[in-house]
Amino acid sequence: MLTVSAIPLKTSAQTQIDLNGDGLVNGYDANLIMERYMEIAVQEYNSPVLTDEIRAQIGAVADLNGDDKINTTDSTLLLIGIKNDNKAGDINCDGILDGRDASAILSYYAKRAVGKEYSAEERGLELGVGVLGDYDGNSTIDARDASELLRTYVEASTVKN
Repeated sequence: MLTVSAIPLKTSAQTQIDLNGDGLVNGYDANLIMERYMEIAVQEYNSPVLTDEIRAQIGAVADLNGDDKINTTDSTLLLIGIKNDNKAGDINCDGILDGRDASAILSYYAKRAVGKEYSAEERGLELGVGVLGDYDGNSTIDARDASELLRTYVEASTVKN
């Protein structure tokens, strides 16, 4: 699990940034920071993905650069840590390259191709794909990334002992 010690931050090395309590530190957690920032910046915005418990958790641990503010810098720092701590293609950051990751990449690519926006509940997935979705390393996130990821997954799954 990612700790802030993996990121050059001014907070305790033991602080966990799993803001939604799903056991993973990924784009969903970075999105929660962004959602809280939006609530603070645009006071009439009430995020559909934040609970009072998550707001409290963000207030307690998400000031990653130690400037006493929750803002886009904190989300960016978390995304940098996520990118540094996970393999390309592992969108949900569970340590396994599989069909769920490929599906996330395909969904991202399809939404971008038709100009569809992610809902507030899905923006974490969008952030995750944005930092980890370029599986083939060609600086473009597209169906080829999903295809290569699935090929790798199938090869690893069918290796005979």
